[in-house]
Parts: sequence; C-alpha cells; structure tokens
Amino acid sequence: EVVRSRRPLSQGWAGMHANRAESLSLVIPAYNEAAVIAQAVREAKVALAGRFRDFEILVVDDGSSDDTPRIVEQ
Repeated sequence: EVVRSRRPLSQGWAGMHANRAESLSLVIPAYNEAAVIAQAVREAKVALAGRFRDFEILVVDDGSSDDTPRIVEQ
C-alpha cells in the first residue's frame, strides 16, 4: 500500500458545510499502473485543488510488479 497526500484533512467530517464539502479523501486503486499513475495523480490534484480546501489522495497499490510504488512515492 502506497499513500500520497497533497493537503492534510484538518477538520474532518465535522467541519463540512451542508452544501459544499470542505474536505475529501480520494482513493485511487493501482496495479501495474507505472505508465499512467503519475499523470492520474497530477490530474486529480488539479481537479481537487479547485473544489476543496483540504484533500488527500491515497494511492493503494495491490502488489504491483512494476515501478508503480516507486513512482507514487516521488
């Protein structure tokens, strides 16, 4: 399992407004995704940064035999 975080979740669910979430955890499952995982994480960061004050991106690697874990950790 590899975890990648962009911004900390400071308020959790208790700090959310009824109409707009202030924080979000995005989980991206990955298995042998070395060719595309860096781009997927970059695109997720851009999309979330414009919509949430706090967010985290979790990449869960399911035993990849390629360089997926190394790429995500960079």
